[in-house]
Amino acid sequence: MIEGGLTLEPAAVLDADTPRAAWRVRACAALLALYALVALLGWMHLLPDAQAFVGGSQQPPSASSPALWCGTDLLGRSVLWRVLAGTQTAVTIGLATVAVALPLGLLLGLVAGWFGGYELSDITSKLCREYAAGRKASAALALAI
Repeated sequence: MIEGGLTLEPAAVLDADTPRAAWRVRACAALLALYALVALLGWMHLLPDAQAFVGGSQQPPSASSPALWCGTDLLGRSVLWRVLAGTQTAVTIGLATVAVALPLGLLLGLVAGWFGGYELSDITSKLCREYAAGRKASAALALAI
């Protein structure tokens, strides 16, 4: 209860069984599938060349050609093709990050669980915390110099 007799009600929670929640899950799954498809097409070299000249400098979006749906940049390259190439790069970096972090985290978790849990978990937690603090300090030092 708050001063003045007001009460706070909990916010409405979306239950996973409601049609609204199911629609959101389907929409998110469709967007992820589209994102993965674009990346896959880029890896298979089926997307147009992002560096190709398609028109004049800084043309506005146009329906005359798919290359011009988002316009062109300063050098006359299609903005849409460049966004699609960026999608491929982003997915590649994300997968590489997971490929490095997953085995490392799995190894640390297995070692912590096998050799007694809490103490080793405390040590790995402290090591990770110190590593993060060192990264912050190195960034601050680089800015100070």
